[in-house]
Amino acid sequence: MGDLFFLAVRGGRVVGEWETAGYQPPSVQPGDEIIRVSYATRLALDPRRGEDGLLPDPRTVGLTAIIRLAPLDFFSLFTAQEFAKATEEAMADPVLFGWLLRASGAQYIDLNDPLTEEGLDALVAGGVLTAARKARILSGEKPEAP
Repeated sequence: MGDLFFLAVRGGRVVGEWETAGYQPPSVQPGDEIIRVSYATRLALDPRRGEDGLLPDPRTVGLTAIIRLAPLDFFSLFTAQEFAKATEEAMADPVLFGWLLRASGAQYIDLNDPLTEEGLDALVAGGVLTAARKARILSGEKPEAP
């Protein structure tokens, strides 16, 4: 069993769930919002299943769509060029170097953690990332294949 679940949300209800990136169950329709949640958040939804048999959107019942990634999974959200440029920038910036070092050695990286956002802000300020790429990384979206 994985650490992350993908949930398809429509009208405040979970209409599909899966664990494998790239797969979507047939119940998912264009326009459904796709969110990622931790395994613990997914389990916490079970007692809240509605009379219709569907789970509620975790954000409507006080649960956070927590996205925790292993460092390698986090860094896979960057393109090869972005990661190379981040490494180059870190060699000249001790604060950025420290952030990359801590992120590399972390048990997990929480995309909702303010420290994660601060590090990405430093990459935006250094010209490594655009604000749009930062937002995509914080949403857990992998870059498009070249």
